[in-house]
Amino acid sequence: MKLWIKVFLFSLTFMVLAVDIVAYTVLVNNFSATIQRETDQALTHHQSMSTMVSGRVLYERLRQSKLLLNSNEISSVLNEISGKHQANETALFFYYGEQPLSGSEWILISSHSAFREQVFAGTQPFSIIIDHEGKSYILCGSHLTLESNDYVIFTASDVTQIYSQHDEQLRFVQIVSLASAGIIATIMLLFIFLALKPLSEINHSIRQITKGDYSLRAKETGGQEFRELAGNINIMARSIEQNVQEIQRVADGRKRFIDNLAHEMKTPLTSIMGFADILRIKRSVKSKEREEYANIIVEETKRLRNLSGKLLELSSAGNLPLEFCMLDAKTFISEVCIATQPLLFGKQLEITCRIQKGTTFYADPELFKSLFYNVIENAVKASKFKQTITLKCWNDDQSAFFSITDQGIGMTPTEIENATDLFYTNNPSRSKQKGGINLGIGLALCKEIAVRHNGIMEISSPPEGGTTVSIILQKERRGGNETKHS
Repeated sequence: MKLWIKVFLFSLTFMVLAVDIVAYTVLVNNFSATIQRETDQALTHHQSMSTMVSGRVLYERLRQSKLLLNSNEISSVLNEISGKHQANETALFFYYGEQPLSGSEWILISSHSAFREQVFAGTQPFSIIIDHEGKSYILCGSHLTLESNDYVIFTASDVTQIYSQHDEQLRFVQIVSLASAGIIATIMLLFIFLALKPLSEINHSIRQITKGDYSLRAKETGGQEFRELAGNINIMARSIEQNVQEIQRVADGRKRFIDNLAHEMKTPLTSIMGFADILRIKRSVKSKEREEYANIIVEETKRLRNLSGKLLELSSAGNLPLEFCMLDAKTFISEVCIATQPLLFGKQLEITCRIQKGTTFYADPELFKSLFYNVIENAVKASKFKQTITLKCWNDDQSAFFSITDQGIGMTPTEIENATDLFYTNNPSRSKQKGGINLGIGLALCKEIAVRHNGIMEISSPPEGGTTVSIILQKERRGGNETKHS
């Protein structure tokens, strides 16, 4: 059963029951008060009738100029009074001792012998409500002393109209209750649809998200609970979208990695196998040809060696524990410059260093040097003859900053975005150059090393040319597996 049906049925049942209970309670209380009032009036009227009977007997005694009336004379007076009141709303009936004066017992009294015995045995007036032949009566009874004789007087007041009015009111309440239930049901349906409309929209959004539309966002409308629910669903959808994008990016990266790795391995292996077969199969090979083929095989082998070495270095950078120590920037950069001198000779390049005095930082020396070697190697590849590569280093209270800038052709925004992806190269033909130049692994390795140092690596390239690689390290922050060395 849907939520709106449950809410509707529960609310409608509760409201109808509440209205009916209140109306019924009011009617019952009003009816009880009316019956009590009529009973009190019947007892008061009963007392007045007793007084009237006593006065009438006194009047007859005075009229006949007797000291006392005998029982027959009193019975005659009482029967006369009883006969006159049979047609009125209040009927009278008399007993002398326990014998009815009219000769036959009144059926209202005979059908309630327990009440009659209660009146006969008591000394105060009693009353009871009885039903007879479709009518309702208030029957009252009490003792009456006439001329030193004990009589019992009964009066009956017809209250059928009060019960009829009560039944009509009950029927009216039932009709009004049904009409009110219809009106309330209509109003509640409209209210429930309006109140739960945001929930339907949220449910629709969830169904769309489950179908793969992770960019969809639920509308944050309705009550506070619905807005909070929609907000949480949007946070969930945003997180799922980011995770899916990340998974897709990783999957695409792995596919690209496998494709590029297969391509990078296939080219040198094909060359090696081809020229090796030529040397094996060809019976007469000139010395110059043999030297050329051998050189190609050696260069392609170096290319495979460089490729496997870079991949191993990248794998190790993400798994090996780091050994941090405090490094002096001037000494560190000097060692890097000396080690990279052989890379500069071919293009007659020059490295210029600008180091802020007193700059220090925490790092794993060998791994951090590998980062600089790879960045400088890429700078050498991008530079033309006799250009300059600039190394800068400075610090503040929280961080140490490094930058390596070349004067090459620069990079486009797309190339900057993809530069740290494995095997990415802005000029695939360079991957075939001697010595395995531009394998597309170096910057991916540099980024991994920066991350392991809890640092940031950024690449920028202005429109006029040149590329700057910046590294930012927190001076006192170290990784999880590092050990400190002085």
